[in-house]
Formats: sequence, C-alpha cells, structure tokens
Amino acid sequence: METFRTLCRGETEGRAAPPERLNPLVLAYVGDAVFELFVRTVLADEHDAKAHALHVMSSRRVRAGAQAAAARGLFDELSEEERAVFLRGRNAKTHSAPRHAESGEYSYATALECLFGYLYLADRQERLMQLMRRALEIENITDPEEQKTFRA
Repeated sequence: METFRTLCRGETEGRAAPPERLNPLVLAYVGDAVFELFVRTVLADEHDAKAHALHVMSSRRVRAGAQAAAARGLFDELSEEERAVFLRGRNAKTHSAPRHAESGEYSYATALECLFGYLYLADRQERLMQLMRRALEIENITDPEEQKTFRA
C-alpha cells in the first residue's frame, strides 16, 4: 500500500534522504504540518462547527504550550530511538520563537514536532497515530459547550 509520502514523492522515489539524516528543524517543520492536519481532521470529524470555530479549537491544541505539555507527558512512553530523535529536536538551535511562547515551551514543542516528522518520514504511520492521539489525551483540552458533536 502506498503511503501519502510515497505518493507525494512521485518521481523522486528512492532519492529521498532517510529521516535520521535530516536536520531536526526540518523534521519539526514536517511534523508541525502532520500534527496540524491530524488535529484538523479529528476536529472536523468530531464537531459540526463552522470553519472559524474549528480553527479556534485547532489553535488551542497545536500552540507551543499545549504541545510542550504533551511532549513532557509522552517522553516516558518513547522508545530509545524515539527519545534520541526527541532530544535532537529539543536541543536544536532555533532562531525565532512565537511571541506567545516561552523558550522552554517552544523547545519541547519543537521536540514533539521533530518526533512526529521523523515518524512520518520513516513511514511509521501506526506509531505516529498512536503518539498523536496520546498527545491530544495528555493536552486534555475541552471545547466550549456551544460546539455540537457531529450527528450523522
């Protein structure tokens, strides 16, 4: 079965750099997009809400503070290999941080995104999904009462 990544690569099949050789900030760049898409998909499936309300709910889950809390909660559940990738991301030298995030939060959020990017690029979708679901559980963010659960 082809994965999204292999479909995206198309003609570059076989020429992609292995994820363990990529810069941790590149892995975080990819992981940020993967987690954002995951969160948006989950919210769209769970809520009968307008796009703006979904955006607000999504933003609360993917902000640095929420990701840092998830990262700290997940660390003990990681394999040795995953911890090494996580620590590479946490220790990466970033040149900027969002204005609403503390540097410590941002480094942990980057570590989590780095791990998600690594797992995605390594085609380890099952583990990636497991950790992203667990991250949302740890974040434990509840939505406002006015958001209705989608009814089929």
